[in-house]
Amino acid sequence: MNNRIKAITIIGSLTFLLSIFLYFMISIERITIVWLGMIFILLAEMIFFGGLALIEYLSRSVSQVFIRSFGGAAIVIIPIISVAVSMVFMLTKSESINMFIIIQVSLIVILSIIAVIAYYVSLGIKKESDNVLKSVSELSAMIGKLNLLRNDNSNTKYSAMIGKVEDELKYSDISSVVPCDEKLNAKLTNLESELLKNDCESKDKKVSVILNDMLNIIKHRKIELRGIKKGGI
Repeated sequence: MNNRIKAITIIGSLTFLLSIFLYFMISIERITIVWLGMIFILLAEMIFFGGLALIEYLSRSVSQVFIRSFGGAAIVIIPIISVAVSMVFMLTKSESINMFIIIQVSLIVILSIIAVIAYYVSLGIKKESDNVLKSVSELSAMIGKLNLLRNDNSNTKYSAMIGKVEDELKYSDISSVVPCDEKLNAKLTNLESELLKNDCESKDKKVSVILNDMLNIIKHRKIELRGIKKGGI
């Protein structure tokens, strides 16, 4: 439990106890609507502080921006509306108990729906964000390796071709992971191993084949990416 959750829990508990204390200290005729109003006020306080604590807890595994803005707004606004409705019915000593309950239950249902939507949308945003970060990290590492191989003095005769592969990958979309990425990484590993060997005719051919294969994989990767963007994969 982090410090924010602890603070919210403590403040919520004190507010809850203070509300009960004030209710019994204030001189008011405690008819049915008053009791019901107080019950829903306490419930609103529990939802408010409990919701804030839950958002703090969930913010580590979902999109913080969305869950705090969308879910947080609902957690704040709806309990305030609920308290305001309770106060109006309590002070006017309204006899429309059924209407009061319908309004309060409706507010709880609306809040529940918003909370579920906020959670799953923020979860999806977080997943997508993590995938992008993973893709960028992995492909940036490949680009970095190609750059090192291109600038290695022992690979001078291959630097132009390696640079072409590097540029093709660098200026492509690296925000998504596609099946081709595993093949590309495997080819890069083969290239690194081949470049460590002594110069010979077979080495030149193998390096050339690997680099051409990498270019073809990058071209196929672009096709797969277009399919993903269009929802085809």
